[in-house]
This record gives sequence, C-alpha cells and structure tokens, in this order.
Amino acid sequence: AAGRLPRLSEFTLEERGGRPLDSKQLNGHVWVASFFFTTCAGACVQLNQALKSLHDDSAFGEVSFVSITCDPENDTLEVLGDYADRFGADPRRWFFCRGELDYVERVGHDMMQLSVERQTHSDRAVVLDRNGKVRGRFRVTDPNQLATMRRVLASCLAEPAAGGDEPGTGDKEPAAGAKTKSARTKSKTESVSLSGKRNHFSRSNALMSFRRSPGD
Repeated sequence: AAGRLPRLSEFTLEERGGRPLDSKQLNGHVWVASFFFTTCAGACVQLNQALKSLHDDSAFGEVSFVSITCDPENDTLEVLGDYADRFGADPRRWFFCRGELDYVERVGHDMMQLSVERQTHSDRAVVLDRNGKVRGRFRVTDPNQLATMRRVLASCLAEPAAGGDEPGTGDKEPAAGAKTKSARTKSKTESVSLSGKRNHFSRSNALMSFRRSPGD
C-alpha cells in the first residue's frame, strides 16, 4: 500500500546517558528486550524487578537488557536515568531507552511481535540470541515462565554466535601468536563491543497489555 513503512529489522534508540544504542551493537550478545513506562507504579515495577533478578545473577553476567519506554513524552533522559538507578542498573549492560513513539511502536510490532502503544505494552520480555533471533517471549512476573526464561538464557549463552566463535570468548584478547582468523575475530568483536550491547504479528490473547490506570 502507498505510504506503508518497511518492516524494521534493526533499530537505533537513545539510551539514558544520551548516547545512541544501535541494535547492531548487540550482535554477538544474548539480550533481553522489554517495554515499560516510568509512571506505571504496578506492572512495570514488577516486570523490572524480575529483570533485575536476572541482571544481578552472576550466571547471566554476559546478558544485556534493553528496556524501552512507551511514554517518551514524559520519560526524558533524566527521568530514565533516575528510574534506572532505582534498580541498580549497570549502564554497560542494562540500557533504558527512548525514541519517538511511532518508532517505538514499530520496534515492538516488527522486531518483537509485541503490541506497543502509548503507556500500553505487553507484560512479556523477549529473549534474543547472539545472532539476533527471538528465542522466546516470557511473562516474567510468572515464576514458572521466569524459570523457563532462565533456562532459555542459559542455553543461548552456551551457543556460539554465527561464525563459530566459542561462547564467552568474544571479548577476550587473542593468545600470543594467534592466527589471522583470531585477529579478525578480535577486530569484529571490538566493533560490536558494549563498552560504554517473523512471524506475522498477531494481537494474540496470549499477550497481555497493561494500560495506565488512575491508581498508577
């Protein structure tokens, strides 16, 4: 149809420190995407507390988290920074991001297959593997689904990225006298380092959306 936007396969958002976060920076990393807004006092807090339990677990120390606000009008960088601090979020691994609302909606719809609108979002977190493939969507406030998500994350961490690098070796210095292939791997890894990272969409009954209520 005329004027229809192409489906997104990657994104660039602004993280709480004011730097751009390009999804390509997450290549080679296992990561978790979710949506929230800071004035949601109930469901979003529970969601982020569950994510914090993963963030703080040393077993998942190589996992990155991308939390995207669906209320960018109110969630400025300063607000996001204060909110992230409430959860003790490591700025090198847990990115609180914002973007224009219509763009954020497309990120949810096109890349995560989740419904996202202003102050309305799915209660699920999305696990993506080192190759950027969605490996599952989990209601993290449900203990059983959170336990399943832990197992999926562990499995993803054990898998190599495309190209055959062994898990957990991507950010290490190559051994002295390493061959050219190792040097190329190091160069590739440095370019994606996080130093500072289809199926048709359906509004399925399995997806629960939270809308801001007068009590939030």
